Amino acid sequence: MNERLFTRLSQIVDGQKKLADSLHISPNTVSSWKTRGTSPPSKYIPQIAEFIGVSAEWLLTGKESDLPSKAELSERALSFAQRFDALDEDGRFVVGNALVQEERRIASDKKEVIAQ
Repeated sequence: MNERLFTRLSQIVDGQKKLADSLHISPNTVSSWKTRGTSPPSKYIPQIAEFIGVSAEWLLTGKESDLPSKAELSERALSFAQRFDALDEDGRFVVGNALVQEERRIASDKKEVIAQ
């Protein structure tokens, strides 16, 4: 994990200092992770991953999930919101109903799986 973390930090001007600032810790603490080869406390992993622009899974394992990243989800959500806003009232009603029906279907499927 440290190799991935510090490789990414080396690509950011003053990366270690900026990471320390974002975590509200001393730059010496970040430096000690590198020099001692120790991993940061787990409570910092999500913030570190976000800071260096990777998933926590990649930071910890070097592998990516098949799930979309936060940035991809944000792009999708923005695109959906823009399309939804462009609809007239009837269109919004249709989409809203479709979402409610899909939520009910998913909930029903979950109940069936639990019952099995």
